[in-house]
Amino acid sequence: MLGWMAFIFIMSAQSAVQSSEVSGGIVSKLISVFIKDFNSLSAEKQLEITNIVTVIVRKSAHFLEYFVLGILSFLSARYNTKHKYITKILYALIICVLYAASDEIHQYFVPGRACRITDICIDALGSAVAILLVAAIARPKKDKNQVESMNKKKLIEQNFLLFENLQKTQRELADLKQVLSQNMEEINALKSQLEKSKEVQAEPKVTEPMRRLEEKMIANAALKPDMEYGAQIIGKIVVCAAEYSNKLTAGGNDTHKELLNLILGKTEIAKAEILSVIESADNFDVKCEKIDKIADAAKEYFDSVLAQII
Repeated sequence: MLGWMAFIFIMSAQSAVQSSEVSGGIVSKLISVFIKDFNSLSAEKQLEITNIVTVIVRKSAHFLEYFVLGILSFLSARYNTKHKYITKILYALIICVLYAASDEIHQYFVPGRACRITDICIDALGSAVAILLVAAIARPKKDKNQVESMNKKKLIEQNFLLFENLQKTQRELADLKQVLSQNMEEINALKSQLEKSKEVQAEPKVTEPMRRLEEKMIANAALKPDMEYGAQIIGKIVVCAAEYSNKLTAGGNDTHKELLNLILGKTEIAKAEILSVIESADNFDVKCEKIDKIADAAKEYFDSVLAQII
């Protein structure tokens, strides 16, 4: 890259006369090759064609010089820096634009030469085209093993997250079971008190404490249909999970332990979600609808896990 910069510097250090001689020779050869009847044209027409070709040659020279510099600067940035790929592209482009600006300033002090903004734009365009072209061709591809390693790492992270959620739901499940157990004990105690009161009084009077106890017992007993329906759905989910687990471990295959853990974890989460719905203040129909959605979601999740081995 530094060698090519030196070449550009030398070309820019040429005086206007020297530069015209070089470009004039190229222009003459191009005209002789592409315009066979050039000498038969009028002097005015010859001058017009010569000026047009000269402009094209000079601007093309700018474009090609910095096209090559763009390639070299990008390759230098790619193999000599540890930045991101897009950052390397920007570095290479900045180097080319700054050098183009300094090159035009340099020409300002060369006899017969001038500093032109248009030339800087052409230089920058040539560099940008080269850098983007080479960057697109040389863009590194992800190694297949690297991709598989990333997928495996992601699956492991998902397992850890799932187990954390599982432990949380297990704690919530234990708390719910404890609350249900306390409710059942309270219901049994209320039933026992009612039985005793019936034995003592042939025609019991409904006192205020007894009325509150009876209302509380009825309210707790109203949870029973919800619990029974939830228990049925939990049983179906457990059976479904067992069927999918058998498919994963068919023939003594133990290579799908991670997938098996996903199914078991989802089962526990579904159980906890159903118990949470049972404890909610919704009516029976709403609870049943929510419980059915949880079961359907668990089934879809099991299917997606099994699909990973098909």
